[in-house]
This record gives sequence, C-alpha cells and structure tokens, in this order.
Amino acid sequence: MNKTLTPTELLQLADRLLSLKSNLEEKIKPTDIVDYLDQFIIGQDRLKKVLAVAATSYIDSLNSGKKSIMPNTLIVGPTGCGKTYACSLLAKKLKIPFYTLDCSTLVSSGIKGLTLGDQLSSLYLKLKSIKQDKCVLLLDEMDKMMSSDSVSKDTVKYEFLKLLEGGTIQIETPDENGRDKPTTINVSKFFIIASGAFSEFTFSEPKTLGFNKQKAQGLAKEQSNLRDKLLKAGVAPEILGRFAFLGNLDKLSKDQLKQVLKLENSNFQKFLSTFKDRDISLNFSEEALERLAENALDLSLGARGLDNVVNDIFLELQYTLFSLDTDTSISINIGVDELKKLENGEDIF
Repeated sequence: MNKTLTPTELLQLADRLLSLKSNLEEKIKPTDIVDYLDQFIIGQDRLKKVLAVAATSYIDSLNSGKKSIMPNTLIVGPTGCGKTYACSLLAKKLKIPFYTLDCSTLVSSGIKGLTLGDQLSSLYLKLKSIKQDKCVLLLDEMDKMMSSDSVSKDTVKYEFLKLLEGGTIQIETPDENGRDKPTTINVSKFFIIASGAFSEFTFSEPKTLGFNKQKAQGLAKEQSNLRDKLLKAGVAPEILGRFAFLGNLDKLSKDQLKQVLKLENSNFQKFLSTFKDRDISLNFSEEALERLAENALDLSLGARGLDNVVNDIFLELQYTLFSLDTDTSISINIGVDELKKLENGEDIF
C-alpha cells in the first residue's frame, strides 16, 4: 500500500534531494582545474597545482561520505599576486559559494571587535538563506592575526584551531525577536583556504612562466622550506600542522603583468570594452603595454597595480571622450609617445 506523504515529509524529502543534487558528484581532475585557472591567471603554476590537488581531495572526501582529513590549504605570497582571485575562481569552478573571513579583525570574546563566532554566525545566515552547506572559505590576512598585539592570541588561536579541525562549532544567531540564541555551524563541508602576505619573507623573483619540473624530492624540499619559514614567522606549529597543503606565489614580473593586460577576462580588457560600448577603439602598441606594465611594477602592488595605473593615466581621456556628443566611430592609436603625454596630463589629439 502506497503511503501518502504529509507536507512536512514532502519538504524533508525535497531538502534531501536538493542536498544530493548539490553534492559535488562530478569527477573533476586536477588538470581540469588548472586548465580553468590558466584562462584567468598568468603564471603561478605551482599554486594552481596545489589548489587543484587540494580541491580534488575535498571533492573526494565529500562524495565518499567518510570522515577524512580536511584538505585545508595555506597560500603565501605578496600583495596583488592573485591569492583571493584564485580562490574565488576555484569556487566558481566547483560551483559552490565563495566567502572571505578577515582574520585581521579577529578579537577574543569580551573585547570590542569581531570574534570568530561573530563572523561564523554571519556566514551561517548567508548559507542558510541559499540552502547551502558547502563553500570555499578564505581566511584572509592570516599573517595579520598572527602579528597582532591587540588581541588575546591564545583565545583566538584556540578558536582558529577548532575551525581548522572541522566538525561543528557553537555560535549564536538572532531569533525572530532579535535575541541571540545558541546554534551550531558544521564546517566539515567547507573547503578552507588561508592566505597571507607574510611580508617578512624574501620571495624569489619569477624566472619563468612555465612550471619548474623538479623531481618529487625537490618539491618536498620546497614545501619543507616554506613550513620552516612559516614557523619562523610566528605561525604556531599546531596551526600549521592543520594545513595539508601549502602553496607559495611569486611576485609578478613585468612580462607577466603585460600578459595580464592581454587576458580576455582581465580588468584592462573590461576597461577597453567601456570605450567599445561607445564606439571608441583604443589600439595599444606592444611598447605601450610594456610601459603600463613597467609603471605597475614600480608600485609593487602586483596585478592590482595595473588597475591603479590605468585609471590614473586615462582619467582625463575618459572624461573627454565619454562627454562627446557624436555618433561617429572613433579610433585612437596609443603608442609610447601618446602614453607619455597622457601620463603628463597632455592632450593627444
């Protein structure tokens, strides 16, 4: 005899089916992830492989349903080299939400500021609103947390360890009356990635865009050296031990910054599209692109410096061209001479 399900049972069944559907069932190979990241990120081949293997481990652990070691990943590199961008792209490839938790703002309970529980409560509500229990969680600026003197380090470290260990964490969320009530958040299905500049490190200058095909022994030594540096930088051994994967990013070279300008999905190409939308074509010579990259390199802000340079140099040109009242197509060739004039605030017409 067939049983008729009650409305409550139907909702529960629907939730279970949605949960099954949201499982990362697709078998993604590490090479698939690297190929995807290659479309958006120049260089950083070592990091791409670290994220790809860690993501594969994450997917396998979810789909197996068995309790396994969390594939926590720590990525280290200077400002503007693409740490946050790479993680957001990874989440997009995995088709799960991406959230950032700012470690530099963490304080202990009882001290004015945001505790880890506060930030997790906010994350809990965001995930609940979209009926999701998985995400890529970036613990940004972890090095700032380690170096802060304004917090009780032991308490924050204990809370941080609980997050890295997975399982459920006690938090408080507001009820319908706005009063805080205790609940728990399950972080065992989170793909946790921590990042930091650790500016006291001496990062090697990039020598090649290709992956340095060392032997496995060489790669293991590289990982070991990075762990030693992190320990010397003040990362507690018990925290460092919770990271199964370590990745190091290089400072972008001038040639790499120039290639970033040419990427189909780069901010520079989006900038050019704002002119194309108005039937204006800006045609850059190779030498002009190289000068833009050189100017950005001087700022020591990585790819982020390109945005600053472009916005500063082309502000007046944008103001003039976007104010024109004409239906005529405009094409402007920009070489080094034109670029120098724009840098000095001179007219190029």
